Amino acid sequence: MWYSIYLFCVSFSTSLLHYTLAGPILLTLLFIGSTKFTESITKSKYPAYQAYQKSVPPILPKFW
Repeated sequence: MWYSIYLFCVSFSTSLLHYTLAGPILLTLLFIGSTKFTESITKSKYPAYQAYQKSVPPILPKFW
């Protein structure tokens, strides 16, 4: 949703750099950081989770 707001605002601008780009970038960094944090907590609680992490990516699917 935040990326679509950015694209909407850029469509009325003459430049691709717009201050609304800060929202999507910061939220993406927050999402990635919180995912890594929760993955580390789960790995410390459940030893078998490390084997699960090797077969399943945390955010985006692997196509290779």
